[in-house]
Amino acid sequence: MWNKSPYANLGHPFTETDDYVTIVFLLMRCLNLSPFKPGNQPFDCPFFRAAQKAQFHHSPKSFLSHEYQWIGKLYNLVESQRFTGINIDAVKDYIQNVLSNFDPKTDITTTRIDGRMTIN
Repeated sequence: MWNKSPYANLGHPFTETDDYVTIVFLLMRCLNLSPFKPGNQPFDCPFFRAAQKAQFHHSPKSFLSHEYQWIGKLYNLVESQRFTGINIDAVKDYIQNVLSNFDPKTDITTTRIDGRMTIN
């Protein structure tokens, strides 16, 4: 449930946009960001998490520190294309403007050290 979009959590059909929302959530996890606080009671999940995701959906930047505001903007960019279809070039251009060392034309490479995979 952590990586699913709020739309998928509500049982809507899974779309290409949901794939990109999942990537945004995975990006946050890879950066050790935890915008969703764990509930401390057994009944908090999954409803507690779904409520937090709904709040994140409406205001993603309010969940992120100044350093990671770009991720909230990326989430908004992806969600703004939910009903028009993903413009992957716009997503790549946005990321390249934020992260100068990001080149969308390079291959994705990985390194495995001590059983952990690192995306280079």
